[in-house]
Amino acid sequence: MRWSISVLGLLAGLAAGAASPVDFGRKEFDSAIEARGLRPERFRIVTEQSMALPADGFSIQGNLIRGGNLRGIMYGLLEASAQVRASGRLRQVQASPALAVRGVRWLAPLPEDPAPLFQSLARARFNRFVAVAEGASAEALKRAADAAASHGLDFGVAAGPVSSPQSLIAAIPSLKFIEVEPAEANLAEITRAGRLITLGLDAAALREEGFQAARASRLPLQVIVRPGMHDDYLRKPEVSERSRPWEVIWRLKLPCAAGPKTVRAAVSWMARGQSQGFELEVRSIPAPVFLEIWGRLAYDPEEPDSVLLALMNVPAQQGGEALAALDAAAVIDEEHAQRPLEELLDRPREDPWHASPNEAARLRLLGESSAKSRPMERVAQLREAARRLENSSGILKELKPLGIQARLLAHRLAAADQLAWAKAAGDRGALAAALREAEAALALSPETVVLKDDLAHLNSLRVEPPAERIPARNPGAVARPALDHKPAQRAVAGQPLQLAVRIWPLANVSAVRLHWRPMNSKAAWQILEAPPSRPVFTIPASSVVLSHDIEYFFEILGNSGSGWFLPAPQPLAGMGAFAVETAAPVVPQSGAW
Repeated sequence: MRWSISVLGLLAGLAAGAASPVDFGRKEFDSAIEARGLRPERFRIVTEQSMALPADGFSIQGNLIRGGNLRGIMYGLLEASAQVRASGRLRQVQASPALAVRGVRWLAPLPEDPAPLFQSLARARFNRFVAVAEGASAEALKRAADAAASHGLDFGVAAGPVSSPQSLIAAIPSLKFIEVEPAEANLAEITRAGRLITLGLDAAALREEGFQAARASRLPLQVIVRPGMHDDYLRKPEVSERSRPWEVIWRLKLPCAAGPKTVRAAVSWMARGQSQGFELEVRSIPAPVFLEIWGRLAYDPEEPDSVLLALMNVPAQQGGEALAALDAAAVIDEEHAQRPLEELLDRPREDPWHASPNEAARLRLLGESSAKSRPMERVAQLREAARRLENSSGILKELKPLGIQARLLAHRLAAADQLAWAKAAGDRGALAAALREAEAALALSPETVVLKDDLAHLNSLRVEPPAERIPARNPGAVARPALDHKPAQRAVAGQPLQLAVRIWPLANVSAVRLHWRPMNSKAAWQILEAPPSRPVFTIPASSVVLSHDIEYFFEILGNSGSGWFLPAPQPLAGMGAFAVETAAPVVPQSGAW
């Protein structure tokens, strides 16, 4: 028996005159036929919904396009239109999403005509749009929600503390998601809505009593977490529960411009951490190319680079250079561009992979070894990113402003590093170097207030040199040894977990450390150390519990003050650890039938 539903029947249930995602997909397909100069009668497409396909999944078989839902049918039509534009014919394909939620969190004012934006998001296979509703009228939100629905996007609202869920629900009939404080009155208003609305909870501001109240409301829950700040929301379901009663969505603050390598790593990491997907924060309308890479690879990480290059209108022979430049852009941290220089001295905080300027100064004073990246290493990465982005701006014009931003951030981080050393060691030369870097940053963006303030602050500082000059003790450059580790696939609850790493040669290695913790960002990293000749570690049985998976990484210390991590940290904060699933022990059955 073939389980399927005619799309005509589904569309009949829509309000009269309301556009559907299938309408948009058909328009795109008809446009592709016309652009190729083909005869429409050769491409009489039949669409239907199939219960055998997952949500957002689709298949193309001849002239039959099936989807797991209306959005899946739209994706099938969009894929068919791309095939027709590329080759003038259809080929068989079946696809399903790697991540269930592929969202955009819109921090900018809503555009007057949101249709072009939603068309770009639909083509990129995003399926959620969350508007931060500060100052937006109910009419503007409803207009945007209707346009989003007609392009296969679930529309959501991040309501402010004074917003009433009831008024938003009443004003936006197609509302699918609302992020609001889990106060008793808010929960009651959403429960009484009479339709299914998912409640979003921001983990950064969530208290335990609010979380438990939201759970008790029996609303569909999604906890929004930031990389490396997931607290205990990744804990596994109780034995009595088939699945975790809430979903976890990552909120990403990376620049929209990231290459395929970066995005594929992020998607793999999110799936490994039992996340249902992500929201990508967007502060202004980005170039469609950036959205295409994020959305399409979150849907299908195996999408070939050639497809992405075709979407970018980049010639294949120049593709490698353009994609490498986009991957280099992942080191750009937009948040650092807005903070005063003094605040950068302690950032990143409590990061096991990257030293802040103040921590780097302390390591230099004491001569301690650490594999953490120093600020000047990250400055070199930013400068290399700027070079790649600027050199590739002729291929893709959207890369030029990113190159300027990378260069500006490099100057600011270098200024912070020099300032931290000037304060720690009383080095007037370092203070003068910090001043030069701040002047260079301001030259790139003369009207930026925070850069003007940086310069005024540095000009007002004075440092007193110590009686004796303090050596910098910078780490020496040592070749990275060969590192080999087979990641653990599973740990049995109540049994010790043994982990080992192979290193060769050992000449430049002084010690090896294992950092591990349960999958809970509130838990402190535990550290075990072993000599390089026998880097074997055992996590005790009492720490291997069914409720939490385990994450771990190795730190290999060099004898010149530097070191290396395994796995190598990725640009996205928190992406620098292996994950091992914990499972219940197998209980042998006794007796015979």
